[in-house]
Amino acid sequence: MPSRILKPTSPKQALQKLVETIHLKIVDYEELPVSEAVGRVLFEDIVSKVNIPRNDVSVMDGYAIRYRDTLTASTKNPVRLTVIGKQHLSESPSEIKVEEGQAVYITTGAPIPMGADAVVMVEYARVVGDQIELRRAVKEGDFIARVGEDIHEGLVLKKGSVLRPQDVGLLTGIWEFKVKTLRKPKVAVLPVGDELTDFDERKPGKKVDNYSLIISKLIEDLGAKPQKMDVAPDDPKEIADRILSVIDVVDMVVTISGISVGEKDVVSDAVALLEPGGLLVHGVKMKPGRVAGLGVIRQKPFIALPGFIISTIAAFYTFAAPTIAHMLGLGFTAPLPILKAKITREVKGVALLNFIPVSVKVVEEGFVAEPVLGGSSVLRRLIQANGFIYVDPGGAIEEGKEVDVTLFGVHELSYLYA
Repeated sequence: MPSRILKPTSPKQALQKLVETIHLKIVDYEELPVSEAVGRVLFEDIVSKVNIPRNDVSVMDGYAIRYRDTLTASTKNPVRLTVIGKQHLSESPSEIKVEEGQAVYITTGAPIPMGADAVVMVEYARVVGDQIELRRAVKEGDFIARVGEDIHEGLVLKKGSVLRPQDVGLLTGIWEFKVKTLRKPKVAVLPVGDELTDFDERKPGKKVDNYSLIISKLIEDLGAKPQKMDVAPDDPKEIADRILSVIDVVDMVVTISGISVGEKDVVSDAVALLEPGGLLVHGVKMKPGRVAGLGVIRQKPFIALPGFIISTIAAFYTFAAPTIAHMLGLGFTAPLPILKAKITREVKGVALLNFIPVSVKVVEEGFVAEPVLGGSSVLRRLIQANGFIYVDPGGAIEEGKEVDVTLFGVHELSYLYA
């Protein structure tokens, strides 16, 4: 058996080694209908060729008037204006010109007639035959949206923006019905272990592989496309062949388990078969997850996650999630909600960076975070938690101190009020 010795590296340095070794960012795009583009990253700047609104328009149903005609209006001295026409939203700007003492009935969104410089709301106008009576003065520009007030010609969305529902609404408003977005990174997920069976199979004496399903769904949440692979045995040649079978069609490979230093921990040997020296980091200064590995195989990032579930998740959020974010041009900040919460009990640090699942709840004073403690193999800790915190090496967090909590995903927001 080859000698396997952990050479712990700080998490920050581990990621830096990966970035310095290969170019991570996705450089090609997919063109999508805007209706399918929410959550995707813009490949290029969006420049509007039009102003919205295209004309000065009314923002209320009412009457388009000249504001000067109302300067003397009051309850005791009402002003009467003659209604000379109507302007509806569905119509082009009319040829009507509003002169002194005149008004035009106008609907919300309709273009302002020539000569008018204010709109009086319909509820403030008393109709008297073909006239309206006004008992208050209005100001110039009242209830008028100017050309380009909503959207102005020029840059409206920057390259690298993550599209939101309101953004795709903007795109359709400026007649952009397709948009170029960064292609989703494809991530192969390979579970390893003689003791495992795929989650859709039942084999006596085998443990169901449920971790790769969890990791695949987390990858999906981060805007990437997982490719779940069948369980590989503890055989370096077989693991290497499995990786080789997908390396040309994916952007990243993630393995689960088999990365420690025991007799059956052969993932590092598999990497050596494919890419001597490809495992850039084996061992990180972090607990749990200290046996995690980072490397490069055929110019693709490779992340080896430990086999105990809390260690798996800790290494995933510390290394795989930032790598996916970097591939999408988001730096090392994964698109996960972060909130401030007060810790409910003292948390003592260890010599390594400490990853601690927490359960965040809403109380009268704000958010509180309850540490969910226990062993690194206990899935229940994740079920009870909805986020995590880091404790610096050798540090501690006193009860009541405010901390930054990263939620496991957007879907965890609903659990804050459970």
